[in-house]
Amino acid sequence: MRACKSLERALGREPGGPPSGPRTIDIDLLLLGDLAGRFGRLELPHPDLSERRFVLEPLVELDPQVTLPDGTQLAGALARVGDQRVEPLGPL
Repeated sequence: MRACKSLERALGREPGGPPSGPRTIDIDLLLLGDLAGRFGRLELPHPDLSERRFVLEPLVELDPQVTLPDGTQLAGALARVGDQRVEPLGPL
C-alpha cells in the first residue's frame, strides 16, 4: 500500500479529496496470487474487484481464466456487470 501511494504522489496525485472523485492517477493492488485477507490498510483481493466492469474487462482480457483465491472465475463476474458503461481510451 505504501509503495502504491508513494508512486501516486510521484505521478502528481494530491492526498485527500472525495473517495470516488476525480484524481490524477489511482493505483490499486487487485490480486496477489492466492493471498486473501486484510493486511493493515490493504485488502486482497480488492473488495470492489468483482463489481466494476472497468476493472474486470481488462483483467479478463489479459487472462480469461483468472480467478479469485476462492476459485471464482472473474469472467462470470464480468458477465454480471456487462450493463455498466465503459469507454475505451484507445491507444496511449
